[in-house]
Amino acid sequence: MKKVFDIGFNVGEFSRACILKYPSCEVVAVEANPNLIPSVPPEWHRSIKLLNLACSEKRGEEINFYVEKRQSGISTASLEFINNSRFTKGSKFLQPSSAMWSNPIKVETTTLDSLIEHYGEPDLIKVDVEGHELAVVNGLSKTVPNICLEWIEEDYESLIGILNRLEYIGYKEFGIIGYFEETNLPEELTHSEEGDPYLKQPKKYLNKDILIKILNNYIVPERRINYGMIYARDEKKHQKPIDKIPEDMLNAYSMGGSIPVKYSYRDDSTSEAQEAMDKNYTKEVCEDSLQRISMGQHNYYGATDFYLYEAFKEHPIKNKDVCVMGSAHPWYEIMCLFFGAKSVSVIEYSKRKSFHEKISYFQPHEKINIKFDACLSISSFEHDGLGRYGDPLNPNGDLEAMKKIKQILKPQGVMFLALPVGKDALWFNVHRVYGKIRFPKMIEGWRTLDKYGFNDSSFDMEINNGDSTMYQPLIVLENKI
Repeated sequence: MKKVFDIGFNVGEFSRACILKYPSCEVVAVEANPNLIPSVPPEWHRSIKLLNLACSEKRGEEINFYVEKRQSGISTASLEFINNSRFTKGSKFLQPSSAMWSNPIKVETTTLDSLIEHYGEPDLIKVDVEGHELAVVNGLSKTVPNICLEWIEEDYESLIGILNRLEYIGYKEFGIIGYFEETNLPEELTHSEEGDPYLKQPKKYLNKDILIKILNNYIVPERRINYGMIYARDEKKHQKPIDKIPEDMLNAYSMGGSIPVKYSYRDDSTSEAQEAMDKNYTKEVCEDSLQRISMGQHNYYGATDFYLYEAFKEHPIKNKDVCVMGSAHPWYEIMCLFFGAKSVSVIEYSKRKSFHEKISYFQPHEKINIKFDACLSISSFEHDGLGRYGDPLNPNGDLEAMKKIKQILKPQGVMFLALPVGKDALWFNVHRVYGKIRFPKMIEGWRTLDKYGFNDSSFDMEINNGDSTMYQPLIVLENKI
């Protein structure tokens, strides 16, 4: 994270959180309340540029701004917020008239477009302006990699307007995180007791219409309780993967220090890297791969392919619906077709184009209305949560991926899993190596049917090269319910 716009600086808690997590981050902050401008301590001046302006839909105007002297965080330019929010009408947790706003002061406006023109495109825009969020997003005409805005359920109409505006300028992926009174939330909504936690993204991203359909069941405007942050991200503007684990995540990544962390760096999220991969997704590559597979040849992972040939003969996938997790080359989906799969669905962070009527490609946020007979993951999960491919950082991304497989796999369905094996290690941001500590956690809750390529010393080998994962034995698992 190199650059952030903090719209609604208040006393700077969000800006400080950004700098603490990303020490080289530059923050451009906008705050309409003139009383708060001196609140940036001298040690932050090099990292935070604080502007006494109101972000809105037009630049160079003067708008009314209402200061709440006791609670600066709810000062606002929105009369709708003053008249109808929980701070005026009350809620389960607030008495009515719990806020008192001053007579308005005049504040000059700017827009997000103007800020981008002057300071450059940020990696993230955060907007928390107490009911004025829709006006702010109306001043943005093109996507940035990530944007998040505060929402409250009493102003659900504005939330819908924000989603529509963001979709109009090009966003297709949206997520919600927040405090929800309901306890039976679907996985598409991320609950947080903090409501709007700093720099914590939703677990799921969806298209706008699906998200609104789900939200309709959990928003009660007259209740005035639920609130949080709405996120939108531009899948085409991946943030450059970081080369070092943030301090606050190191303990989780190393499993409390039990797994050594080493460093090796790859960025496979760039458009150039994706374009190079895209060239593999053609009928010509398919025909060539089918011919090579028919001759029993291997591709990049060498012996792993021979293990898989044997496993498919002993655990057939003929006439079955198969899911493949991750794809940088269509070799394994084509291998599934060769062995008679009825259909192959591939789940991959990056967009892939289909070249065969039996192969479909999906991104993780897209819903698949099918339970699979078999799933296949060859050298995929060890990358999850490391950011190398533009995916969000998640210390347990691999473990969560295995749990998700259980949800899309039929009871007694079969999982073909190959991972780098040796002494436990994390080569950030390239891959994990699975040994006696983490490997058992990966297969927890599964029944082992077969192993191919494992030996007595498999978990004792020292992998001293962050680029080498050639030894990937295969384990065949059954989905225990």
